[in-house]
Amino acid sequence: VLYDCLPLYHTAGNIVGVGQCLLHGLTVVIRKKFSASRFWDDCVKYNCTIVQYIGELCRYLLNQPP
Repeated sequence: VLYDCLPLYHTAGNIVGVGQCLLHGLTVVIRKKFSASRFWDDCVKYNCTIVQYIGELCRYLLNQPP
């Protein structure tokens, strides 16, 4: 299960994320908008095993309280 919180108008969110899931018959969870505070809860809730990621997201995730 791939978790994709990137905008679908961007190549990373669309072709790399959703496109590959469609091509290979995988399940994708599409978040309307990135939320650092909901990121890990969503991953657990939907049993995500893959995360669509770009480097800048790490900074936001690391700045969240434990």
